[in-house]
Amino acid sequence: MPETHISTTVAPSLSTDSFVSIGSQQPLSAIEEAMLAAVAASHGLVTVSEALSLHRLCQMLPAGARILEIGSYLGASTTAIGHAILGREIDLYCLDCWHDYVAHGFIDHPWAKSAHSGNEVLLKFLETTAFIHSQLRILKGTTEQFRTLLPASFFDLIFIDAGHDYDSVLNDLLISMRALAPGGLLLGHDYHSDGHGVVAAVNQVIYESRNITVKGIIPGTSIWYAVINNPLQELANLNASGLPRPTDRTSVPGSPASRSL
Repeated sequence: MPETHISTTVAPSLSTDSFVSIGSQQPLSAIEEAMLAAVAASHGLVTVSEALSLHRLCQMLPAGARILEIGSYLGASTTAIGHAILGREIDLYCLDCWHDYVAHGFIDHPWAKSAHSGNEVLLKFLETTAFIHSQLRILKGTTEQFRTLLPASFFDLIFIDAGHDYDSVLNDLLISMRALAPGGLLLGHDYHSDGHGVVAAVNQVIYESRNITVKGIIPGTSIWYAVINNPLQELANLNASGLPRPTDRTSVPGSPASRSL
């Protein structure tokens, strides 16, 4: 895979108003109705508005785009993205450790409590996302384990929904900055009053940057977004600022504060 890539996404042309429109109430298409039914059946942790917003953003991506999802769990958000790219020349990479979330105290969710191992969650994910076929690439492990394996400047859109503590989110943001193509779109889940680690890390890395001008929260959701014109420069600026480096932590999906569809 190439080490450099200029984003072919529509992200550079997106404005704050574009995200307001994406998050607004619009008549559902037949594809969106089918997508929402599939997301609901996945027992995942995204709302209707969040699934629609992810779906509509990914529908805007042109052929040749590459998507990375960090934290996939049962595949709810993956399903929303998958329905948007199905049959198009767009690849979706899903990175997750898929282990026993409940035993490790990472997630409190009815379905997860009935699963005895991460393998059961992975099998459910594979069942839910089978419709995406060869467009889906599965990366099993932590973001730290994939730090040097993810190509630099490779992905056009990255969606972060993994560990929600400050260190995990910060680590995912720094890794994403290296992996995101210039002009790419960076998104994340659970920016709300219960997501203290998410809010703190995103504020520090995204909202305090004067160079990132298109950023905010998609209305009606807890999804934050940012169009990053020069991700590697942002990463260099963060390193130069003396930003604390997070420790090597396992990054896993899910937040008890998330609301099921």
